[in-house]
Amino acid sequence: MIVNPTGICVATYLSLPLLGQFILNRLKAKMDPELFGETRRRIHTWGIILLVLSSAVLLGKSGIFWFFGIVSFLAFKEYISIVPTRPTDRRTLFWAYLSIPAQYILIANDNFVLSLIFVPIYVFLFLPIRLILSGDTVNFLRSLSYFHWGLMTLVFCIGHGAMFFLPTERDFSIEQRISTILYLITLTQANDIAQFITGKLFGKRKILPKISPGKTWMGFIGGVLFSTAFGAAVGPLMTPLSSGLATLSGLLIGVAGFLGDVTFSAMKRDLKIKDTSLLLPGHGGIIDRIDSLTFTTPLFFHFFNYFWMHL
Repeated sequence: MIVNPTGICVATYLSLPLLGQFILNRLKAKMDPELFGETRRRIHTWGIILLVLSSAVLLGKSGIFWFFGIVSFLAFKEYISIVPTRPTDRRTLFWAYLSIPAQYILIANDNFVLSLIFVPIYVFLFLPIRLILSGDTVNFLRSLSYFHWGLMTLVFCIGHGAMFFLPTERDFSIEQRISTILYLITLTQANDIAQFITGKLFGKRKILPKISPGKTWMGFIGGVLFSTAFGAAVGPLMTPLSSGLATLSGLLIGVAGFLGDVTFSAMKRDLKIKDTSLLLPGHGGIIDRIDSLTFTTPLFFHFFNYFWMHL
């Protein structure tokens, strides 16, 4: 049974910020004013994020394509604003930006093979040649590494969300594809929230104190257990996966979401910044919000594509 994705969008996503604001208002008298203001900003921003996602879902396949494409572009633009670049990198940067619409055009044209090799092969090999033509070898490897990492995580990995619309041998309707994408996004974000809550309530022992001091073993375990249970309960309703595969997908997303989060935490510590931008009040930047998705999206896509197609 596949739950109607539009019903999920309207009944769940749009109701969550309203519910959060209602609970927050009830707790206002007991909360520190600064904490209240920060929480309210986070809820309002979540409302905008969920409204944008809901609008994309209501527009169907084209809306989802635009959603992932715009997210990739904004995230890469944000990334370039925080990493050091050289004046001679500008022309190479133009081609890096151009690869974003090129990647999504390949997906939109149902080119399965090229969409999987365009960034990791063709763009990967083209960028160093373009950098060489600038004639500047100072920090050449640093600039090249920055470009490769940004495009791989924020364009190629995030772009796997749109790849759910690529043709498959087994019957897979547009509604099922959208619902499966919503499952991935919902479970990834729910895992982040569960890790945060269980970590705050029960966490004592730090898991990676030098990289992400707020992360604890209990937070990690709590998030993984929640995502596994959530996947087992909701997966068969929102995706074509069986109960067993849905449970495994929940486990995969729980672990991968944590790894994506701490990987970008390490990046931000290296760059000596707390947030990637101030675009999303209370949350930071686009990258701060999608860091877990950079790992969960490609891993879940290939997990789903392999096991659902072969079992």
